[in-house]
Amino acid sequence: MHVRSVQPELLDSLPFHHPDAIRSRRDIRLINGLMGNFRWLRGQLSRHLRPGDRVLELGAGDGTLTRSLLSRRILCPDQLLALDLHPPPPDWPAAATWLQQDLF
Repeated sequence: MHVRSVQPELLDSLPFHHPDAIRSRRDIRLINGLMGNFRWLRGQLSRHLRPGDRVLELGAGDGTLTRSLLSRRILCPDQLLALDLHPPPPDWPAAATWLQQDLF
């Protein structure tokens, strides 16, 4: 039987403005772009989001995904809830909720 070992993500242990954290988030944006993750999610939300629904982004990081949803008017700020270990980015909309905490 395989024993599962869960380890904390290195990015979570770095200060938000640490150069390695900045590079890591840049790499994550690149991978998401290549895989079409944001495009797919925008399409799913456009088709399935109903009035009054709220969206929770776990591990919101620097807010890149949620800002893309807001800028394309797929979501309104009051529909958005983001959770991350780090504080919200400086340009985070006041009407959107940001929880700075661990999910567990």
